[in-house]
Amino acid sequence: AAFDHTGDAGATSHTTPTVTAGAGDYAVSLLADRAASAVTWTAPGGLTSRDASPDTGTTLTVQSLIADPNVSSGGGPVGGVTATTNVAPARAVMWTVVLNTT
Repeated sequence: AAFDHTGDAGATSHTTPTVTAGAGDYAVSLLADRAASAVTWTAPGGLTSRDASPDTGTTLTVQSLIADPNVSSGGGPVGGVTATTNVAPARAVMWTVVLNTT
């Protein structure tokens, strides 16, 4: 298994870090933010959105997105995909997690 994370602030494009996967491993992207208003996440092209948790609060809100390519890795670098948000959140964090299938 492998994982890495990164963060940003004040942007509408959010790129997950790249990690190395083995052949047959499964890569998952997790993206989340903290903002002063509700934020809508759009999954990166080529990835399947598994869950999105919008927050409809009126003060500090937290939203997240989980997505994956819906296929196992052929081995090599995975991640490095860019999701977008409809507004620029105050803070965002992006994870790439590799799940081993063996």
